[in-house]
Amino acid sequence: MDPEKLSKPKHLSEKTWRQHLRWMSVGGEQVEENFARHLSRMKEDASRCRELWERHQAVVNAQPRTRSLFSD
Repeated sequence: MDPEKLSKPKHLSEKTWRQHLRWMSVGGEQVEENFARHLSRMKEDASRCRELWERHQAVVNAQPRTRSLFSD
């Protein structure tokens, strides 16, 4: 949404309207930054999850070792 295309309500002063537009701009920037950080964390977590899954599969598919109680 382009704030410049919004019309100023009649009951607001020009100063208040500019403050509101600035607030919307800053809020939009914060949302974009937070979303980018969130996506980055999701990708890291997905990578870790994939690595753990691969390790788990390696353990599950490994040949079971029989251990004797009488020898090492």
